[in-house]
Amino acid sequence: MSQILVLDIGNSDAVLAVFEHNTLQTSHRWNSKANDSLEKVSIQMANLDDMDLSKAHKVVISSVVPHLNAIYLAYFEVHTRANIILVNPADQTFIKIGTANPEQLGPDLYINALMAHQLFPQHNAVVIDFGTALTFTAVSAAGELLGVSIVPGIRTAIKALFENASMLPEVKLAKPATVIGRDTVTAIQAGIVYGYEGLLLNIMEKLRTELGSDTKFIATGGLSVFADMFSVKFDLVNKNLTLEGLNYYGGLV
Repeated sequence: MSQILVLDIGNSDAVLAVFEHNTLQTSHRWNSKANDSLEKVSIQMANLDDMDLSKAHKVVISSVVPHLNAIYLAYFEVHTRANIILVNPADQTFIKIGTANPEQLGPDLYINALMAHQLFPQHNAVVIDFGTALTFTAVSAAGELLGVSIVPGIRTAIKALFENASMLPEVKLAKPATVIGRDTVTAIQAGIVYGYEGLLLNIMEKLRTELGSDTKFIATGGLSVFADMFSVKFDLVNKNLTLEGLNYYGGLV
């Protein structure tokens, strides 16, 4: 049976997924480093026992780590007979890009916008991607990617605090009952969770002002599993939006 493999290479993680007939079959996530070698990638891929790469007729790759592009391309060229597609937002084939420098746009943001327009074609929409960065990608009902807001991601903020304040521990992401922390752990958790909740509410409200009150908001990314921790209303929460968007893109090219 033919398959589409999709690979989303981020600054912290890489995610590989298998789609058959537009249905996600299986996926794997692992830590990704900018200096990973072909040997390390080959070892990682060899451990994916439930994936038979020989069945793939297309491999669609989104990458925000340019150094890794050639490494993964080389791996798939050896281990598959598939048509390998590297997403390039500057092509503007399926959705118009309204930013000043389309070539600087992350392919994951392009794919998110494409998928948002596919899901809500009659509405302006914003994809909020909870990853290494917390990104807000706005796409119009006319199918134009209007622009992006970017702030440090939640875990990025926690890690930066841990690494730069010697007396503060790295904590798990959890929402304490009160904004006043009673110990160091709950103090950090309260600041992070209620702080990012305020950030989300503020930016989303400003986006509604700019785009209209009927704007649709979609949460995705690895940390979107914590979306219900925030007192924020999303129209859709889909951790796999980027993967599904890559599969959709693969069906178009």
